[in-house]
Amino acid sequence: PGVGGPQRSGVTGADASGGAAASGGACGSSIRNALERQGVAGLVSRSRRGHLDLGQELMPTGAAVTEYLFFETAVASLMCYLHDGSAIGAGIVGREGMLGLWAYLRASNLCLNATCEAPGEAIAIRTGDFRTAIERSAPLEQAVMRHLAMRVIESVQSIACARLHPPDPRPAS
Repeated sequence: PGVGGPQRSGVTGADASGGAAASGGACGSSIRNALERQGVAGLVSRSRRGHLDLGQELMPTGAAVTEYLFFETAVASLMCYLHDGSAIGAGIVGREGMLGLWAYLRASNLCLNATCEAPGEAIAIRTGDFRTAIERSAPLEQAVMRHLAMRVIESVQSIACARLHPPDPRPAS
């Protein structure tokens, strides 16, 4: 297992040597594509690649993020847990981005919990290794910033929709 072990990041399986970059497979993520284009694909080969199961907890609320997850075929759902114990859907992450963005921002994960919504394959890259790659590659940093901007826009749109379209009252059971 890589840093944090399979229970922390959720990825189980062998390391990623001979993985997507070597095998010709591709993660649809522009972040992952930037990694490969900038000659830091070795970072991917030092990572862990594995299978995620439906319902598997990937990043628990409050846990330190030690690895970013890049999905090839899996999808994660993000739930925000409020102080009263209630939860609300906060988004999904698939091939287009990465899970663990709050670690990139050097922020704590105070309320989000990530769970595997659609089983499949993912790659886990240690946070320190990824941060070093970003510092050395402006195109990679730009790809991460585009993903961050997309997440912010998605959050704002979700808030606006919730305001304009309140949920229908549920009938009593």
